[in-house]
Formats: sequence, C-alpha cells, structure tokens
Amino acid sequence: MTPASILKNLASRGHIVGPREAAVVAAALAEMRRGGRAVPGVLATGAPGTGKTALGELIAELLGGGFLFAQLHEWSGADELLAGVDAAAAVAGEAASVRRLGILAQAAEMSQRQPTVLVLDEVDKASEAAEALLLDFMQSGRASVAPGRHVVARPGNLLVWATSNEQRPHSEALLRRFRRLRLYPLTRRERIDVIAAQAVVARGVAATLDRLAEYIGEAEGAPSSISERVRCAADLAAVAESSDDIAALAAAWLAREQAGEAAVYSRRGRQLCDAVFAELVMARGGRRAAG
Repeated sequence: MTPASILKNLASRGHIVGPREAAVVAAALAEMRRGGRAVPGVLATGAPGTGKTALGELIAELLGGGFLFAQLHEWSGADELLAGVDAAAAVAGEAASVRRLGILAQAAEMSQRQPTVLVLDEVDKASEAAEALLLDFMQSGRASVAPGRHVVARPGNLLVWATSNEQRPHSEALLRRFRRLRLYPLTRRERIDVIAAQAVVARGVAATLDRLAEYIGEAEGAPSSISERVRCAADLAAVAESSDDIAALAAAWLAREQAGEAAVYSRRGRQLCDAVFAELVMARGGRRAAG
C-alpha cells in the first residue's frame, strides 16, 4: 500500500492520520512484503489518547488477516510472552493443555497461516527484562516455547505494533529494531472529523460536543480521550431527548472527577449542553426532511 492509499483507507474508517504517519505505516507494510529474517515493527509513542493502539488495530483491518493484542504490565515476563503454564488446565489434570503459548509464540504460529498484526500495548509498563525478550524475536522471528524448541514466524506475514506512553526510557537495542512513530494530539478540526465520522453525527453536533469536552477537561486539568468523545456522541445521538440527557451523558463519558461533573452542571456547562442539544435537534430535523 502507498501512503496515499493508507490515508484514504484510514479516513474511510473515520481515523485521521497525516502524511508522516502514513509513510511510516507504508514502509512497515512494504518490509512485510519483502520478507526477510527480521520482523517488521513500529513503536508508536505519545501521550495517552493520541490513537496509538487504535491505529495498530486499524492496520490489522487493512490487511484483513489475524489480529492479536497484549496489554503489557510490570509483571509481564517469559510466561506471558513466550510460553507458560495454564493453571486451570493443570488443576483439571488436562496434561495436553498445560503448556500455554505466550503472545509472541501465538503470533509466530498465526503468521505461518495468514498476515498477522500483533499489538503490544504499553511496552513502557513492562520491565526491562520483559523488553529484552522482544529483542531476539524482532531480530529473528524466533519464540522459545521449551528447551531446544522454537516457533518461528514468517516475517512476511507479521507486523509487531508496539505502543508506549514513555513512562521509562527504552533500550537502544529495542529502539534499533523498531521504526519510531510519535503521535500527537489531534487538532480541533481533526477531532471534529473523527467524532462526526465514527459516531455518525452531524459536524455541528461533533463541534459543540468537542467544545463541551474541552471545557470539562479544563476543569479537571486533563482532557478526555477521543474515544470517550466518540462514544458520548454516539450515545447522545441514540437516546438524548433533552439538554438534561446531554448533561447526564457528558458526565458519564467526559467527566472523571467531581470537578468535571460540577463543570457539566455549571452555568457555562449547561449552556454548552443546550448548544449540543440544539445542534442535535437541527440534525434530526434535517434527516427527517431529507427522508
């Protein structure tokens, strides 16, 4: 896929990226097509809510193959990444099922059958020891599942998409094995485009809801994510019948603390809820007229 086709495909799914992101994704997919020994990888970094994980999931959709996801954490280790013991099978006495493949080994096996995207979410939360387990896999596609036994991926069928909020520095060895892609928060126009496309609402509804979300975020000192705004917009489009409903849904999706909920029900917050509802009524009237 070319960068232009990636931009078009992602836009059709309501995901906005720029030429820089599209070029990195296109290069990773081109490396997959070339094959080789190393596993193609992208390390997407940036603040929470910038769409790092969602972009990896959408690339799996574009490829139309297999998708695997692992949320890494400080306890992630060889059992989770390579191979471990299925405690439930052990207790049940199911000897044949006691050994459980880790996520890297699963990805290697899946890639032998079909194009596969493996998302390793928040690798910065994993320990440096766990990070080190990725090094040989990215270099050779090899995942050790038992002494002297490996599962080997088909690099031409596998892309590893890792995300990081940069809570700790990554090793030089890991960085050398991944293309690095830094994602930034969307602009207001881009946020409106995404909310309108993914929640299937009018741009006026998306724009006023985004304004309300920003006001709540200012009160809390941290903005809500784009996914929360999309889901809020989808909910209000489905069920809201008054400004009070808008306020209730905004508090449910966009406020995380008492300060945020207080902002929703403040004078300014209620004005913004009224504006969202007015745009929603206008959009509904337009659809009825068109029908």
